[in-house]
Amino acid sequence: MFKKILFPVFCTMIIMSCTKPCDNTICMNNGVCVDGTCLCPEGFYGEYCENANDDYDSYVNNSPCDDDVITYNNRVYSLIEVDGTCWFAENLKSESFNNGDPITMSVQFNQDWSSVGNSDGNVYMVPGCWGTEYQSTAGYLYNGFTIIDDRNVCPVGWHVATDVDWKNVELLIGVSQDEVNSKGNSRAEGFGGKLVSENHYGEDVLGLNLTPTGYVGSCEIVGSQFDNLSPFIIDYWTSTYEENTNDEYLYKRSFQNDPNSWNFIGRSTWQLNNGSAIRCVKD
Repeated sequence: MFKKILFPVFCTMIIMSCTKPCDNTICMNNGVCVDGTCLCPEGFYGEYCENANDDYDSYVNNSPCDDDVITYNNRVYSLIEVDGTCWFAENLKSESFNNGDPITMSVQFNQDWSSVGNSDGNVYMVPGCWGTEYQSTAGYLYNGFTIIDDRNVCPVGWHVATDVDWKNVELLIGVSQDEVNSKGNSRAEGFGGKLVSENHYGEDVLGLNLTPTGYVGSCEIVGSQFDNLSPFIIDYWTSTYEENTNDEYLYKRSFQNDPNSWNFIGRSTWQLNNGSAIRCVKD
């Protein structure tokens, strides 16, 4: 009598508290439930394997980078995926916009870029690290007028890395949200070499391969020798205007990676008539 009364209640309590993960999961198209998750057969996807994909391989292997390289204006650039975004893994070396219009190379070796001005509406560029062994990797240095030009210096479907693009990269390598949003050249201490090429005393943890860019007309570094541990000038434009400056300043990034002293990521702004390197990012 005692057992007959309590057994149904006891069973009910067990059933209510021991529901299995797959009891309420119905997998379609011959999918198999494991620990509450549907494992879908080839050709199907979705939470319950409810979707069919005719091009399943492209679905599974979907990547923001269509290939490992891209050819643009007769040059081949390596590409790298960074947290779902496709980046150039090299500095831009284009001598024309993506519609084929040439970019005027108006600044000569050691000439002060800011003295050139932009009153005639032209845009300017120079090879970075002019006359040094690093010129091939430094790419070209472009002024801000090149970046804001509607003809776009990056390929069709790409853009000059924005301030937000660089912020996202900083977050990935561990820079705090507060520092990411801050300005100054002594921020993100300890992270200055994280993205820099291993060939230049960096760690290159994401494969972006940031390289010396130099100032306009030179590849000046802090120090007198290229083979010492002094930090290279590593500067990159963004395509983002500084707030409340009447569109006269763009944000930039600088990477100081001397292992013996400076190790920062700078976030500051430059007037448009300054020159710096460019990284392109897929839209």
